[in-house]
Amino acid sequence: VNQEAKIELIDLKAENFELRQQLESSRAEELRSQEAEVQGLAQELQASNEVSSVLREQLFRTDEQLSRVQNQLTQANQEIGAKDDAIKNLNSKLMAASVNESKELKDQLYASQTEIGHLSSQLQSARKAQIETAEDLVTFRADSERTQNSLKTTLERQTKDLMNLEKQ
Repeated sequence: VNQEAKIELIDLKAENFELRQQLESSRAEELRSQEAEVQGLAQELQASNEVSSVLREQLFRTDEQLSRVQNQLTQANQEIGAKDDAIKNLNSKLMAASVNESKELKDQLYASQTEIGHLSSQLQSARKAQIETAEDLVTFRADSERTQNSLKTTLERQTKDLMNLEKQ
């Protein structure tokens, strides 16, 4: 009986040793798996940071472009104001012209009307272009902000995931 107990004790020790080896192997495999996952998340985080940096640079360039376009719009508004004044001046001259004046005045009247029509057309085109440019800029700015917010959220989530994995 004593001999059987010793054999059973040896068997149990061998089984215990085997189980410990399996546990250590399993722990080592889990650790390697977690390290690979942390490394993958770190690479994703780095890529996200690079994309965010590129987008910040694009936003900076967009702001510069917006500033230039706003300056162009200001200049266009000044030109529109000058053309409005020219139209008013020509209209005043037309009102003052008499129906009975010479052919020269009639020719000037026709030329003035043609110029007024041309200036009015330019004015309408400039105003339409100004409105379209402003709308495009507002849309582009909103799209840029949405993209930056989305990247920021992704970056925060990945940072949180990385911290959680490092805690494990």
